[in-house]
Amino acid sequence: MGSRRAVLIGFAVCAVLTTAACAKPKTPVAQPAGAPTAATATTAAPPPADARTELLAATAKTAGTTSAYTAETTSVSASLDNKVTGKIDAARNASTAAMDGFEMVRIGTDLYLKSATPIAGLAAGTWIHVDGAKSGPLTKLGINGDDPANLSALTAGLVSAEKTGPGNFKGVLDMTKTDAGRATMQQLGDAAKQIAFQATVGDGYLVTLLITVPQAIQSPAYDTTLRFTDFGKPVTITAPPGAQPAPPALLEALK
Repeated sequence: MGSRRAVLIGFAVCAVLTTAACAKPKTPVAQPAGAPTAATATTAAPPPADARTELLAATAKTAGTTSAYTAETTSVSASLDNKVTGKIDAARNASTAAMDGFEMVRIGTDLYLKSATPIAGLAAGTWIHVDGAKSGPLTKLGINGDDPANLSALTAGLVSAEKTGPGNFKGVLDMTKTDAGRATMQQLGDAAKQIAFQATVGDGYLVTLLITVPQAIQSPAYDTTLRFTDFGKPVTITAPPGAQPAPPALLEALK
């Protein structure tokens, strides 16, 4: 996860024990025919969902609808600090991202980029169209076409999960199973398989995900926090007008 990409990126069990009173037996009272007994009148409550199952279900619910998101990274040295905001339209496989001096629109395999500084010889502020059919996988830019918020960090990399309170979870991720922050994770070696996280769930949606990454060879320790809002609200994502085709050199670099 670099300064130019969006990263991405147990149950409290309550047992109630009851004790019958030690009292002199009373004369039984006759019950009307068909009256429910104590055993038949009480229906056992279904067991609570497993923490892992609940968290993955919430992640899938968030990934399967429209939403707005914020991805904020803070590092010990502040060298990786950045904040990305955007919107996701899962049904259209489309998303947006914006941060200081940089904007991105993705619709299917088509990617549109605009930077406050020149890119590949094009003037600053020019929208560039990268045709996914002509370039390599967008994952080289930290972009997963099927997973714009990099929620695969949870769905593919979840090692363990524990519910610490209503809607609150913590656990461990194996980040080698995702594309998020690939360069840093390679530097971490086996430590990348034990990345701590915290998450919150509300109304069945994954609302926040905090990933804590330790120091690597060429990267300081950092935290990345994903926040999701506006679930199910209408989202309009369209191709920017006047976008210029990506120069061949840029397309070649993505292969």
